[in-house]
Amino acid sequence: MFQQYHYVGPKKIYDSVSLDIPRQKVTNPQDIWSWIEKNEEDFISKNEVTCTYVVDIDFSLWITSRHYEHVACARRAKVLGAGEITFALSQSEIIISYISNQSTGYCPGVESWSVLEWILPRLGIEYPDYYSLALIFRICPRCHQINIIKENLYECAVCDAALERAMSFAGDML
Repeated sequence: MFQQYHYVGPKKIYDSVSLDIPRQKVTNPQDIWSWIEKNEEDFISKNEVTCTYVVDIDFSLWITSRHYEHVACARRAKVLGAGEITFALSQSEIIISYISNQSTGYCPGVESWSVLEWILPRLGIEYPDYYSLALIFRICPRCHQINIIKENLYECAVCDAALERAMSFAGDML
C-alpha cells in the first residue's frame, strides 16, 4: 500500500498555479528524450537535466521544468511521490543520476521511495538504489512553518518550537 500526499504548501501558490503547464508522462526512455528535445532551455549542462517530478495516484510518473511547482505538475491533485530528478545523458543512453523527495508543497515522507521502487524498474533505465537526498519534513505546531529536519534537530527554524519526531503529511492509503 502506498501513502497519498495532499498539497500542504502555501494557499497563495496553490491558488495561483497554472494547470496547463507543459509536462511529460514518463513510461520509457523515449518519453524523457522527447521532453528534453522540447525543453532544451532547462539543461544544467549539455550532459544532464533536472526536472520537477510527481507520481500521481494512478502510478504515473510526470516531469516538468524544475521552475514549476509540484502542485502544478500534479494539476493540484494528491500524489504518491514528488521531488526533483536529474537525468544524465549520453548520445545513446539516459540514466537517473539523482532523485530526491524535495517538495515543500507535498512534503512526501521517505517511505514514498516505495512507489518509485515500483515505477522506476519499468522505465528500463538505470537509477539509484535510494533517494540521493532523502528529506524529513515537519510542520511547527506553534507557527505552522514547514521545516526540513537537518542533523536530527527537531526544532522549528522560525520560532524554535519543538517538532514532533513521528509525524506524517500523508493522507489516504492506496
